[in-house]
This record gives sequence, C-alpha cells and structure tokens, in this order.
Amino acid sequence: ANYNMFHMHKQKKSVCLVGGEGTAKTSTALMFFSTLDPAEMLVKRVNFSSATTPFMAQQSVEVELEKRGGKDFGPPGGRAMTIFMDDVSMPEINKWGDQPTLEMVRLFVEWSGFYFLDKDKRGDFKTCKDLQYMAAMQCPGGGKNDVPNRLKRNFYIFNMVLPPILSINDMYGQMLDGRFPKGSVDDETMNVINKLTEGTIALWRTMQKKMLPTPAKFHYIFNLRDLSRVFQGIFAIDVKTTLDSQYNLLALWKHECMRVFSD
Repeated sequence: ANYNMFHMHKQKKSVCLVGGEGTAKTSTALMFFSTLDPAEMLVKRVNFSSATTPFMAQQSVEVELEKRGGKDFGPPGGRAMTIFMDDVSMPEINKWGDQPTLEMVRLFVEWSGFYFLDKDKRGDFKTCKDLQYMAAMQCPGGGKNDVPNRLKRNFYIFNMVLPPILSINDMYGQMLDGRFPKGSVDDETMNVINKLTEGTIALWRTMQKKMLPTPAKFHYIFNLRDLSRVFQGIFAIDVKTTLDSQYNLLALWKHECMRVFSD
C-alpha cells in the first residue's frame, strides 16, 4: 500500500483507501505521511463525520492557505500540502439522495479551488495551488455510505484487506515472545503463553462466523482491534508479582476475552 501511495503521490494523483474496520487505512496513510519531508510537503488531516457540512469542509482547507497573488492561494512558505480526508464517506445523505458536503469536496479536488464566501467577493473563484488529496473510507454497504461517482472518478482507489491468519499469528506471537522471554516464567506457564495466540485467533474467528451483525446488533463487527485489546490487557500484567502460575494467566486471558467479546 505504501509503495502504491508513493508512486501515485509522486505523480500528483489523488488516492482513496477503501476497506473494512481495522484494516489500517488511517495507520497506513499516517505511516506514508511520516516519510514526507515537512520542509517541502505539509499534511493536513481532516476527519469527516455525519455532521460535517459543506462550509466546514471548505473552511478546513481554506484556513491552511495564504494569498500568493490575485485570486491564487496556496500553503504557507511556498510549500505543497496533502489534504488527508479520513472517513470521507461519512457526511449525511439528504432526503433527495445527494451528499452536498462531498459535492463541495469534489469541487476543490476536481477544479483546484472553490468560491469566496466573503460578501464583497462572493461568487469569485479562489484558485488553490500546490494541493494534493488523499482519502480513506469504509467499504459501502451494511449501513455504510457510498460516495458519488463524480467524486470517485478523481481518485485512484485500492482496497485494504486484513492480513492472512499466518501473519496475524506471527505478529502477536512475536509480541508475546518479547513480553515473556524464555526463563522469565516456569515451563508450564510458558507452554500456555505459546498457545495464547492460536487460541485467541480461534475464538476471534468463531465470533466472526457465529455472531453476525444484524439491524438490532449492528456492532457485531470483530476486527483486528478486538484482538489487540485482548493482548493489550495480557501485556499489562506484572510478571514478577502476579504471574505465579499458569492458572492466573488463563484467568487473565478469560477475563480479557470476556471484556472484549462479551455483549
């Protein structure tokens, strides 16, 4: 994903990351932005919600710009700027099926500018220089909004997916190895630790299959964040004072699973 984003960004193309919850869309974008030189490229993150209005969308970009001459505006210091619009599909759809906020977004992405809102200049077009755009949104469907095709056509879109089970096993297995190195606990407890990742993933996959979302229980969506919360609780244990037997560890694991997965 970073490789694709790098080449699209280098060619000044807009990119939209699409994926389910917990597929690291925002994290991937922030990782990419951390590689940019702030002396040349600024980053502005805008979080969209159902309450975001067209005025708020325009204002969030407008406040970052300074006048460069005439009706041309751009980021300060002659630098470029990437606007990252997180959860871009969230703005409300009105009763006619339109998304006015996203039509405003399309205006400045497609036409590189928007109209002055000041009384004396209202209706004049403000041209925005040196701006690039990136966005992230959840997969449409299941109560999640889509975005208009007229906005979509301005982005290179690619899908973010969950890593395979083997990779997930490796990730949390390595974390457990680092948190509980050999010799830090007795052999019986270490044997339990070595099976924690496999057991937690098995429970997580069972929850995904059995506890499907419904209109009444739309929150039954289990992703990598839930796995992370289980292990976050396990990593908080004090090895020297608390972890004196394998039963304590199993009790903690059960408690964390109940806390995360239980309704």
